[in-house]
Amino acid sequence: ADTVIVTYGRITSVAHEAIVRLAEPQRIGILKLVQIFPLDMENIMSLIGNAKRIYFLEEGYRFGTYGDAMLIL
Repeated sequence: ADTVIVTYGRITSVAHEAIVRLAEPQRIGILKLVQIFPLDMENIMSLIGNAKRIYFLEEGYRFGTYGDAMLIL
């Protein structure tokens, strides 16, 4: 996929709905994390490594999120 949305939990349904509304499911992928600690970075990077754009969709905290953790890699 050109674009990957990385998410977990209840907000995953919001990501799925956005893709359906954009009508481009073949170009946008969803990576739903089932475990957020510790992050399996090797596996995650193998799934999103070729994406041109990566979005982190998460709810709750503004800082200290798994998106922050992935940015430092």
